[in-house]
Amino acid sequence: MKYSVITLSEKDISAVIRMLLQLYAKEREANPLLPNQIMGSGSEAELPIKRAISNGAVGLLSEGQIIGFLGISALFKFKGQQAALLGELCHGTLQNNRLEAYQLLYKALGEHLQRQRTQLHIIAHFAHDRLLQESVFQLGFGAFLAERIRDLTAIDGAADIEIFQENDFATIQ
Repeated sequence: MKYSVITLSEKDISAVIRMLLQLYAKEREANPLLPNQIMGSGSEAELPIKRAISNGAVGLLSEGQIIGFLGISALFKFKGQQAALLGELCHGTLQNNRLEAYQLLYKALGEHLQRQRTQLHIIAHFAHDRLLQESVFQLGFGAFLAERIRDLTAIDGAADIEIFQENDFATIQ
């Protein structure tokens, strides 16, 4: 399949939101613990996407449709290095071969980051998505921001557990 990579602009926001809504619906099927209100109607994603576009964002096109994007949520200093964060709502692809899609997107965004002298690139993603985790790992991203969603419903009998707080470490054996 033939793809092209473009630099995203404000005119692309609604197309990116539509794509994110599709991706989040699939994500919630795979992980029902994800709350619906993160995406809702998509308006919640508008500000992070606008911010990503102003910091730098690229889109993957197939037959004139945006099928993937990668954008910078925030730029900041981390341990003396210029760093870029790519947040959970600032990347995704509808392409089945996600490794190929992320390679194309990261190559284009990486060139932008290199021109900005941004050496550290951090991508936030959900840990249960093994294919994405492997893809971003192969692209050189570390795994220290992989977020795992856990079921935190009440446990029967948990109210009967007594919790003690000790402030004097000398008494702890």
